[in-house]
Amino acid sequence: MGTLKARDASDRNYRLKATMGNSAQLSVVSRPETLVNSLSMTSLPPFDFATVRQTVLKLGQEIVLTQNIRVPTGTTPAITAMRQLVEVIQQLRSPEGGWQQDQLPTPAVLAPYVSEEAYEVLDVLPGKATTSKALYPKSATRKSKKLESLPSAALIVMDSLIPYLLWCVARTSYSLMQMMEGVPVRLRQGRSWTSGILRLVVQLDLKATDLDWCFDLATGCPPGMLLSGNPVIQSDINLPLQGSHSQPTQRRSRQKFGWVERQIQELTEHLQQASPMIAPLLAGGTVDLLPPGQEWRSGHLHLSLGLEFTPQDLAASWQWSTAACDLIEGELLEAIASQTALANTTKVHQVPVAVVDFPEQSLATTSVRLANPKHLDRYTNLATQAQLAAAIARLQTALKPEPEQRLLQVVQEAYGLAETARTSISLLQPDLLMDQLLPKLLWQLTAGSYEVMQLIGGVEARLLQPGCHWQDGSLRLMAVLHLTSPEIAWHVDLATGRLVAGRDFKVAATAIGQSQRLPSCHHPIQVSDLMIQLHQQIRETAPEVGFLMTKTAIEWLTTEQEWRSGFLHLEFYLEFLPKIFNSFADSPLHSVLLNP
Repeated sequence: MGTLKARDASDRNYRLKATMGNSAQLSVVSRPETLVNSLSMTSLPPFDFATVRQTVLKLGQEIVLTQNIRVPTGTTPAITAMRQLVEVIQQLRSPEGGWQQDQLPTPAVLAPYVSEEAYEVLDVLPGKATTSKALYPKSATRKSKKLESLPSAALIVMDSLIPYLLWCVARTSYSLMQMMEGVPVRLRQGRSWTSGILRLVVQLDLKATDLDWCFDLATGCPPGMLLSGNPVIQSDINLPLQGSHSQPTQRRSRQKFGWVERQIQELTEHLQQASPMIAPLLAGGTVDLLPPGQEWRSGHLHLSLGLEFTPQDLAASWQWSTAACDLIEGELLEAIASQTALANTTKVHQVPVAVVDFPEQSLATTSVRLANPKHLDRYTNLATQAQLAAAIARLQTALKPEPEQRLLQVVQEAYGLAETARTSISLLQPDLLMDQLLPKLLWQLTAGSYEVMQLIGGVEARLLQPGCHWQDGSLRLMAVLHLTSPEIAWHVDLATGRLVAGRDFKVAATAIGQSQRLPSCHHPIQVSDLMIQLHQQIRETAPEVGFLMTKTAIEWLTTEQEWRSGFLHLEFYLEFLPKIFNSFADSPLHSVLLNP
């Protein structure tokens, strides 16, 4: 559906590049070691990403590559107290709260007004220990002990590590994932302003004897020229630092204007807290590695961040073209001869297509909101549970000794949660456009489970369906959001943003699948059993998404009509694409950053 994204193909092509055009006027920095090596260490072999992908790493025991991040669903005294504090702060800052407009409601200013609620949080918050029974109830604690990790965590092929690291970064916040794709900004260097795209670069450094690799995980290429110094950055899009637990008195300036080094430092600290499994890599450490055709050796591995700016005429590149809006969608019909489907060939045979009609109303500009107050209360609890638990965990690990500082710390955490709830893209808003809801749901779905993320993007697999032979191809989890009412029936694939017709694409429940890419499918498994596992995993790692797996009453609005009653319902199906149809691109960026 072209109307879902105001970005054309040229913008998507940009996001796959690591180049920087017209950079002569900008303050940039390249990797100093690379320059030295290029001048004085010419004996080093040229960078070859194919070799990098096949290299085996032996990681230290301190690195645990957790695949599923379960969210506690039970309530605790600490979570309850923090929730009450957040609600009081929200009430004070609301128009009904009567706050004086001439005074900025910062945490320091609000602290005397919410001290009673803040001290209640401190009373039920243990001062030490990183994980506490006060934070996780018994049911959640039992589940937390069974954290699932990548198989053979000590030994891993770089080809498997790269998409995992990208997922670890993208899962920490929706705005951070957007920045990994690239966001439109204006940059001032000196007295002149330049429009363009700012992208967060996640790069990996690996040094060893006769080996010095540094590459952008998203592109597989050595990083381009990265920003440095003190350029001024301005954006209409929320930058990743907004809503973090840093000082809100400085948040506004950091959102619109900020030094590159400060942003990188705070983003790195955010990653260390939000994705502790990669904290040792962000600090850097020793690893053993075995490149193809070489011997084992010791080296140094370091994961780091950078900012890349590409000048671009945003006014021209982000406009819709009429031709793009008139594209026709089609889908392959299943009327294909069995001998063609089983043919061992890479040739794509001509097949008939079925045109999918676009709806009369625009899905992208349709607004939705929860209609039942009880549903809204339940969704609110699910939506805030993970943030509350994370805030309490941060307080437990970094609580200051002085009582006054402790009180301010608690208020700062609650203030950050209130700000996040106010600006977040979710059904907590009074109404939400569908083109905002769809990508946010997709991010929530993939942020908690690496296995779900892999399946959403598609994985290499073998499938044996009743009446057929074994077939190689791509197995993909389709997350289809249904918006239905007496007037409309829309069925949208979250990963592609396209409408789907019918359910003929579903893999039979009695089929047998196998994939070496997924721990749950290393051995043959029946599709019905796999779907049961996936449903349970989604409910545990993405409670907000699990909420919509039950048919939910909503109201919807278009530009042509008033609010009407309807339903939202999220369903999951497995789709199999045989290898002869050229399966999905096997790109780390495609697998992790799923916005088309």
